[in-house]
Amino acid sequence: MVKRMNRYNEILDWLQNEHNEVFNQWAQIEEVMRVEEEQKQQEEEKARFERQEEHLIAQHKWFKENYDSIHARLDMKKAVMLSFDLMFEAVKTGRYDTIRSYKSAIRSLTADSNLSVMGYLKDGRRVITPFSHCWPHNHSDDVKYDSNAEYDWRDEEE
Repeated sequence: MVKRMNRYNEILDWLQNEHNEVFNQWAQIEEVMRVEEEQKQQEEEKARFERQEEHLIAQHKWFKENYDSIHARLDMKKAVMLSFDLMFEAVKTGRYDTIRSYKSAIRSLTADSNLSVMGYLKDGRRVITPFSHCWPHNHSDDVKYDSNAEYDWRDEEE
């Protein structure tokens, strides 16, 4: 591999020294290819976000609505809210390449919390939040948490 890179660099040096006009055309073509690749990656990131947008909005809305009742450290809750705010700001400005970082930050911050499952009902079904990986799927044994609903919670000792 190193031998090939050295040979490549030798060819570039020769091309620049002996045929500068061709070298400049080649550099322009390479720049166009780099920009096209960047645009392609940006479009892929945008499409990835659009597939997950509804779920991310549900997470944000739920977190905001239940902020005061979430039993977690205040600094963690503030960091999660900031990550959501920065993520949606990135969307507004077209910076889709940063969304994955904000999602990772939120996932890391909430990993050791009890945010994904609110509890269990007497009939054994679990009550989940948008932070549960099952939220977007339709499981018959899961109930999506609604802060306005009344639940028949199972006793903690069971």
